[in-house]
Amino acid sequence: MKHSWKNILSLLLAAAMLFALVCPALAVGEDGEEGPAPVSVTWEKIDASPRGIGAPSFELADEDPYGPDDVVRVSIVLEQLPALKAGFSKSNIGSNAGVQSYRENLRSAQVSMADTISSKALGGQKLDVVWNLTLAANLISANVPYKAIEDIKAIPGVKDVVIEMQYNPTESVNMSNASQMVGSQQVWSTGYTGAGSIVAIIDTGIDTQHELFDADAFDYSIAKVEGNVDLLTSDEVVSKWESLNISDYFANSNGVYLSTKIPFAVNYIDLDLDVTHANDDQGEHGSHVSGIAAGNRYVKRGEEYANALKEVYTQGQAPDAQLLVMKVFGKGGGAYDSDYMAAIEDAIILGADAVNLSLGSSVAGFVTSDENQKLMDDLADSLYNTDTVVAMSAGNSYEWPYYAAIPYLYSDGVNFDTVGSPGSFTNSLAVASVDNDGITTPYLTAYDEMVFYNESVG
Repeated sequence: MKHSWKNILSLLLAAAMLFALVCPALAVGEDGEEGPAPVSVTWEKIDASPRGIGAPSFELADEDPYGPDDVVRVSIVLEQLPALKAGFSKSNIGSNAGVQSYRENLRSAQVSMADTISSKALGGQKLDVVWNLTLAANLISANVPYKAIEDIKAIPGVKDVVIEMQYNPTESVNMSNASQMVGSQQVWSTGYTGAGSIVAIIDTGIDTQHELFDADAFDYSIAKVEGNVDLLTSDEVVSKWESLNISDYFANSNGVYLSTKIPFAVNYIDLDLDVTHANDDQGEHGSHVSGIAAGNRYVKRGEEYANALKEVYTQGQAPDAQLLVMKVFGKGGGAYDSDYMAAIEDAIILGADAVNLSLGSSVAGFVTSDENQKLMDDLADSLYNTDTVVAMSAGNSYEWPYYAAIPYLYSDGVNFDTVGSPGSFTNSLAVASVDNDGITTPYLTAYDEMVFYNESVG
């Protein structure tokens, strides 16, 4: 009966719409004479060529955005293959002596190339090198005058020179509890809490004093896990230090290891050890993301430890995982492509199981140049077969076409791409958000343990 009424209502609405269209043509004036004649409709054939899905819906400005002497950050891509594409095993890369030896050879070649660029393209001025990437990419990231790009491209051994994108962190976050939406409770009920896993958060840093990242509470939780848990230790960080990109800016690894919960914390943008939110205006997004990923399942209350879900109504999806904090937004601004790529390479060397980049362009689609897109496609492809999962946000644009450059559905082309870079690059693992239902996961308590369950609907 319900469907019959819906069908009747639909017919009535359709009839009303049809009547509304017909009435103007049959309208009769107050004096009894017919009203104006219907307006005739004419048709004009237009270009019937197919519209390309994904084609840009706006034209780029003809004028060059840079002046000859403007300094730009570029990736100078070299011809030789990076380590991840040179045939080495993709597993346990951080402990692979062959990989490290190959990277050292690439690094030596990059130093020689930097000297060549200085003499042939910069008039003897030293190349301002920011990063030497050798694992996922073989490139020199450097600041150069815009006018020097073509001269650098012409040097033998240089494959390409690409202007890097610069990103900003997410402006705001909204989340109360995502556990029910992603099914965390089923995983927790099997006893898996992420113990022995490492998650790298490449973001705005972390609140090192937050109770969900407390080392004592983490140690208490790990002690309750059955069997031995393999944690990243300070000794392992020291042993791998020289293989990390960030080691170029520090005399040693002192201060990098914060605790068992946070065994590695470095500021990749300001090149120091300040990973907090206290001294810049980039926001606390990094703490939020870290909490979603691996906020502890216990919080300290005096000399006791309380269940975080009961006490503060939240815990991380993998609460017993360790966190690598890699701050790429800070006093020095936002991250360039090579900043987060340097952090990704270091996370792989340190044995991260997952890397999270909750950053992206503020518009949907391929907003970078063709050269930049090709480079980042290639870098993402290098990461594809490693045993580290690199997840990137699907964008920073809320819903398409909010904040889009051209807020029209149709124009010269049709663009249904709802993903922003770097998540839009080929072989990136882009993860989208969903609206939160705001419901705390239901559970039963038995013998001081929480048993999670799903409540069926309908």
